[in-house]
Amino acid sequence: MASRRLPELVVVNPDASALSESIHALPEKGTWWFLWSWNEKIAPVAETDAVAARIRHVLTPMGQDR
Repeated sequence: MASRRLPELVVVNPDASALSESIHALPEKGTWWFLWSWNEKIAPVAETDAVAARIRHVLTPMGQDR
């Protein structure tokens, strides 16, 4: 039987490639969530604006507009 992998999104800041993250999607109680690589929830998959804002915030260097 083939192993199944969870969906994964790799995000890289093009201006600071050291700022990158592998984000996974995981179902929980009927809702799919995006999670950081350390398994902390970002937001439900359906809340794309909130997900994008949190990722942008984390992957923006300190001192720049987040």
